[in-house]
Amino acid sequence: MDRTKRILPGLLLSAIYLVVFNILAFVLADDFTGNFWCGYVFVTLSWLCLVGIEILMVWKYDRGKSIFLNAPGFLFAFLHLLAQTALSVAVMAIPNYSVKLSMCVQIVVFAIFLMLFGLMEIYKSYSKNK
Repeated sequence: MDRTKRILPGLLLSAIYLVVFNILAFVLADDFTGNFWCGYVFVTLSWLCLVGIEILMVWKYDRGKSIFLNAPGFLFAFLHLLAQTALSVAVMAIPNYSVKLSMCVQIVVFAIFLMLFGLMEIYKSYSKNK
């Protein structure tokens, strides 16, 4: 029960972020083109990663020990979500932007995030064993 109490505020804030993004995305969009769905999917994936990291940190009782470049793993995931949101909004807002190019750029940004977070977890487990 203690873990549930610790994770609830973070999950609520994350849920509010996604709700606000969904409302703005669907209200402000003129048409739902491939660019819209490309941006929407990657923001949602980034949000799911953030929620997963929140759950992982509480489950492992991390207390900010997941450090990468002197920043906790949660902060790293949150900054990725903000960057992905900015990139996705740009992709959604430009009507004649190539869907293939936007997919490639967003996949690269997402892959870099996953790679860095994986490296952070490997480094943490390696330094724990030393």
